[in-house]
Amino acid sequence: MTDVEGDVPTPVLVSAPPLVGRAPELAAVGAVLDAEGGRGVLLTGPIGVGKSRLATEVMGRRAAAGGVVLRAIATSATEDIPLGALAAIAPRGVRAGDGVVERVVADLSEAAGDAPLLLVVDDVDHLDAQSHAVVRALVERRVGRVVGTARTPLGPLPPPWTAPGVVTLTLSHLDADAVAELLVATLGGPVAAETTRRLARATEGNPLLLREALTLAGLDGSLRRVDGIWALADTPGAVAPLGEVVSGRLAPLAHEARDALELVAVGEVLPVPLADALVGPVVLADLERAGLVRRDEVLGRPVVRPAHPFYGEALRAGLGPIARRHHARRLADAAEAAPEAVVDTMRVVAWRVAAGGDVGADLLGRAAREARRRSEFDRARDLAQRAVDAGGGADALLLRGEIENAVGRFDEAEATFRQVVDPLVAPDGGAPADPHEASRVGLAALALGFNRAWGLGQGRAARTLLQDAAAALAGAPGDLVAERRDELAADAAALAAFTGDPAGAVAEAEALGPGDRTPRVAARRAFARAAGLLGVGRPAAAVDEAERGLAALAALDEGFGRATFGTNLHLTRIIGLVESGRVDDAVVAAEATFRRSASTGLVTGQAVAAWARGRVEAVAGRAVAAERWLAEARLLERDLQTRGRRRWSLVSLGLALAGQGRSAAAAEVLAELDRIDAAEPVDDRFVLADELRLRAALHVAAGELSRAEDLLVTGADAAAEGGATGVAAVLWHAAVLTAVTPRVVHHAAGRLVEVGPVLDGLVHGARVADAEAVCAGDAGARIDVATTLGDAGAVRLALAVARRAEADATGRGQRGTARTAAEVADGLAARTEGLSAEDRPPAPELAALGPRQREVVLLVAQGHSNQGVSERLGIAVRTVENHLHRAYAELGVTGRRDLAELVGRGPDGG
Repeated sequence: MTDVEGDVPTPVLVSAPPLVGRAPELAAVGAVLDAEGGRGVLLTGPIGVGKSRLATEVMGRRAAAGGVVLRAIATSATEDIPLGALAAIAPRGVRAGDGVVERVVADLSEAAGDAPLLLVVDDVDHLDAQSHAVVRALVERRVGRVVGTARTPLGPLPPPWTAPGVVTLTLSHLDADAVAELLVATLGGPVAAETTRRLARATEGNPLLLREALTLAGLDGSLRRVDGIWALADTPGAVAPLGEVVSGRLAPLAHEARDALELVAVGEVLPVPLADALVGPVVLADLERAGLVRRDEVLGRPVVRPAHPFYGEALRAGLGPIARRHHARRLADAAEAAPEAVVDTMRVVAWRVAAGGDVGADLLGRAAREARRRSEFDRARDLAQRAVDAGGGADALLLRGEIENAVGRFDEAEATFRQVVDPLVAPDGGAPADPHEASRVGLAALALGFNRAWGLGQGRAARTLLQDAAAALAGAPGDLVAERRDELAADAAALAAFTGDPAGAVAEAEALGPGDRTPRVAARRAFARAAGLLGVGRPAAAVDEAERGLAALAALDEGFGRATFGTNLHLTRIIGLVESGRVDDAVVAAEATFRRSASTGLVTGQAVAAWARGRVEAVAGRAVAAERWLAEARLLERDLQTRGRRRWSLVSLGLALAGQGRSAAAAEVLAELDRIDAAEPVDDRFVLADELRLRAALHVAAGELSRAEDLLVTGADAAAEGGATGVAAVLWHAAVLTAVTPRVVHHAAGRLVEVGPVLDGLVHGARVADAEAVCAGDAGARIDVATTLGDAGAVRLALAVARRAEADATGRGQRGTARTAAEVADGLAARTEGLSAEDRPPAPELAALGPRQREVVLLVAQGHSNQGVSERLGIAVRTVENHLHRAYAELGVTGRRDLAELVGRGPDGG
């Protein structure tokens, strides 16, 4: 570079400055990242202080040392997009519904291998929620370390930025010595002392302002080298505030270039195809060469953004309201004209709003669906409401209702759907003449029935509505309307299964014809038939039917409705797998369903999957794990206020607690269930067998054996009469295992054997085989049943059968068989969590007592007085005393304390 001669100013191109004056900060960052407990650093400070530049230097040093270094840049344009900031480093094709946190963390961990991983995040205060979750997981799981930047003043930040091991380091402006060093390094030679002082004073040591001041001075010729020394000309305004410096850089721009830069500033982050369409690639290239814009990637797509956030802020601040609206309108017009995938729909809505014009209902609806896909339900509901207000009609109402249902606002969803459906099913109503409109109303009727049944627990009312809607559409022409009619009929059939008529559900589903209908009809028909098959005791057939439904559903496009309805099919498949003896497969299916629902934010799916998983764990004998899952389901359903499924979680949780001998806790759960039923009665009967088993278990725990056996047998006989053979089989077998009256045991066993030919699945088959062994008095055959169940993973039921076989053999004096049964039972008990008293070896002396005598003994052993026993059993106090004295003699005990020790129960029944 030659010295300037004469008075003619010559432009000077200023190179990018090196990092100067940050040695202490670099050392501090390195110390934290190298420390055993160090998890990361948050660099804070005012705009232009050099946070990103310092982070870049850290990246270079870590990469040179063999580390794997990645960078993510968050902006206000990406903070509403799930994984928006991390899209460039996430696995290709990952979406909000793909278990994003687990996938991204696993991918980054695999990419790093044994090398240390560092993730640098610029502007962490603009991170979207899922990117925050990924960064937090990286830190908390010690997969890698993080360096973040954030501009001050700073609001509250979520973890990991406030977590232990993450240190906040606030950068200050450069001091005078550092400014001098930076000037020399940037200009490549000595700088006049007065120039250094002027620049240090004017910029206050802000590196960005210093760089911009030098660039502007170089361009306008006020920066000169005279006799080998760089100096600023003594002219007014050679160094101005940062805003004026930026304005000075923009002043020489041609109109076309400035217009392009303003568009980029208003858009903040523009997809390259949109920017090319608006301003052209040549202009963009010129701006990029001038250092005013830069190219980047967001969600795997090329974008253009201001070279520094302050450029965008300064440009937007300098635009008047009319100009800003003008640019926003141009952006929105171009975005709507572009292919849908080019620009995020919600950004188009934001530009339309900023432009001050009306936003069309169609655009608002598309944005609402996109927000729902991202699990941003509050925003989705707001956008859907705006679509309704904009005249979106039935489509917008249907969308709003679906969103309300998804977040548990069932009463609101009911009112929303009825606005569309009531004119169809009213006495003087009817189907719209237009087939597409009629189809749309049919969709709303399906949604209303779904909401009414599953959200409000009004299954029979929902079934009637669906049947009425199908009838109202009977005369409407068109294939779409025919599809809606069949869907309505299929959903009505499914509700027959859940309201106590599974045989009717199977018949109605089969009346719809073969399963090769449209995918929507085939999936719904399969669900109805699978649910009915479970109720009539054919779980293996139910699994096959559910899998056919899932295959049909897979032919549909991805969507929220597919995810929601798929949960129902997965549910029937999981229950069918358990009853078919495929317990391990059921665990895998329940876990996959829960993860899928959690990753998409489908809370209803999470609740159903948690319930199913808990129920499977209970069957497998893992009562403690079952309790955890069922408690999760209870909390989710409590939040959602689903009035039908809320009962499922309570009933199953009560059973899990009772199975551990925690009868007091189980009784509290049952009391909550009874309170809910009294306040908000529902007609869901899907868990009737489990509910009666829970009530019977609490009667047994209280020593009320006759009440328990009466409850089970009466419930089983009623279920069989109503066509719910599967429910009856479960209850009859529970009576076989619970009852102490021989007449009751043999009645239940005989009825179970009678229905055996119509049942399928390993577990039902084992129940029938156990009943046959009871009828034959063959304790050895019962041991075989227990072994079969245990091998299939149904450990809880296997243990109960083995203990009854042990008691039977002991009562008959078959010592060898009793020992074998005890060995099998002990092996099963070792595989069981949370054993209750019924799971432990029985006191052989009790087997010799009569049913009523045993009942009296159990109640007295729990601490009840003779008067209390009398009131519970409805017999005279004298009768209680007679039973008790005879029991003392037969058992060889002298009092209540000895009796309690023999029975082996505490005052709470275990």
